[in-house]
Amino acid sequence: HRFWAANALNQVGYIINLIFTLSVAFVVFVLNECSECQSMEDSILICGVSAKTTVKVLAMLSVLIGGLTIYNRLIDIRITRHIYHIRDWVSREKGYSLPVGHIPVENKGIIDVIKCYLGSIPWITKIEKKKQVLKSFFELSEINILLGKYTYKLLRSQAIIFFLSVILYGALSFK
Repeated sequence: HRFWAANALNQVGYIINLIFTLSVAFVVFVLNECSECQSMEDSILICGVSAKTTVKVLAMLSVLIGGLTIYNRLIDIRITRHIYHIRDWVSREKGYSLPVGHIPVENKGIIDVIKCYLGSIPWITKIEKKKQVLKSFFELSEINILLGKYTYKLLRSQAIIFFLSVILYGALSFK
């Protein structure tokens, strides 16, 4: 089970990096191409904005979401590592074990994710008492699960926006 979980996590990392790299390359290509040629007409409007501008904005948005996805994933991995070390420490030093399995995410949302982005992560210290460790452990685990879910949501959003910008560029370039 751990082998396949590790492979799945590696694949997510590869996909995040691939789409981010393609997005950056596409932004550079579009900015260079749109400034040099007139293959896309400025008269084509999408929601009142020129086609060139729409493609540029979508491509840049894809890069921004990709950067956020990578940052989200890094925080998620850092918290996962901390949880692993706290489990090990509690088992060895304190003589009890922390719960394993499904931890429901209650009362956590985007505000908690943003707090993590800004550095407000409830790390567990080795001087806390058992009741404090359990409370902090559940809070940290909830945040970890939430970050994992947001990684997939951000990746999906980035991929959709990236492919939409590529398709739009292609449709407008070859008309």
